[in-house]
Amino acid sequence: MNHEILAQKKAQQQLNSSERSIETLTCLLWSATRREDAVDTLVLEGGVHNLLQTTLQRLSHFTEFLDRASPKHPAFEQELSSISGLLGILSNIAACTNGRVALAKDDLIQELVRTLYQLIRTSASPDVIKQSSLTILYNMTINELGAQLVC
Repeated sequence: MNHEILAQKKAQQQLNSSERSIETLTCLLWSATRREDAVDTLVLEGGVHNLLQTTLQRLSHFTEFLDRASPKHPAFEQELSSISGLLGILSNIAACTNGRVALAKDDLIQELVRTLYQLIRTSASPDVIKQSSLTILYNMTINELGAQLVC
């Protein structure tokens, strides 16, 4: 019995460590994508699709989380921080010409646009999520292809 408790504690510690690592990486990528050359590198290496995929998975989890947990839930702040970081990265990518084109051409963009509209309309969504969603959509509409996708 004691062995099971120790194993559970160790697993929880590893999970917490992984979450902190993900948050750190998200923060670094958010900061890096403020530079257009970093966005260009991300586009050239095909990282935009992976980022969209990860963001959509996390947004799906976050939407479910909003439905069942209160903002006072201990994990809420961590989830919010993670989602805000991912949306910030996408906003930075959409602010650059090559990033907008890469997003617009990705097969997951329609799902992202639908998800962002859903988050904007959901009253339970925190304002920071709504603002980030609107910023991404605005940045996407700067070119004609992005405007067609968003509108």
